[in-house]
Amino acid sequence: MDTINFLGFHVQSASVLIDLLSASQCKSRSDFYVQFIHNLPINTSENPIHNLGNHRFIATENCTQDDLSFPIFAGIMSGKATEAIVQDLLHVPNFGIDKVESFVSSSATVAQSTTIGHATWIHPNVTISSDCTIGNGVTIGRNSSIGHHCKIGDFVKINPGVHIASNTIIESHSELGIGASIINGIRIGKSSFVAAGAAVIRDVPAGVLVAGVPAKMKRN
Repeated sequence: MDTINFLGFHVQSASVLIDLLSASQCKSRSDFYVQFIHNLPINTSENPIHNLGNHRFIATENCTQDDLSFPIFAGIMSGKATEAIVQDLLHVPNFGIDKVESFVSSSATVAQSTTIGHATWIHPNVTISSDCTIGNGVTIGRNSSIGHHCKIGDFVKINPGVHIASNTIIESHSELGIGASIINGIRIGKSSFVAAGAAVIRDVPAGVLVAGVPAKMKRN
């Protein structure tokens, strides 16, 4: 039986995490012994986790080097959650984000010339074209597409159905809402938020919210 660690997960998505991993490795969920490593209180009586089979919940402050000796994946809610939980585990010797594996769905298409960092989740039916750079702790939601020569910074969250044209730069800690679209050659500044359904046709400064068609700045 394989032991797997999940970091930065949301309890309600625990079952989804196991299903995605099982499908990608063509194994039954019963083939995994899962350790969920968390930094928030969990009331197991209020959540549907008892049907997961083998599992264990470990608080970050109780985590040891032995606990992290098995393959480690970021949870389905990557980005800020993953960054926070990695910070909470830095007391464990030899641990860092470089120890966290990335997950690429079996139904995603990623060009061979594209590079993917650590602790990143690429969900089903995602297409990433050639010569892109995907950072650490990134989430790319299902049915999204990224054109060639794009750069996606660390801890970016791309929600489902987002379309990013070629030669685009998304700086770290930014988030793109469901169904947003970015035209060719745009730069999205650090820690900015693009609202759901927005169409971005010009550069976005750091730390702002943009929304609408075409997207306009709503607040700093």
